[in-house]
Amino acid sequence: MGLIVADDGLPADEVGVWAKEKHTYLRRYLDISRSTRKKYIGNQ
Repeated sequence: MGLIVADDGLPADEVGVWAKEKHTYLRRYLDISRSTRKKYIGNQ
């Protein structure tokens, strides 16, 4: 993977198909950790 020219004309990293899967795992982690934190700090 390397740099590509993005729609805005600026350089950007090219990402693979794995990026969507990684995003799914990250969202799941954040949802779980958010609900766990609420037990200790409440809704702030």
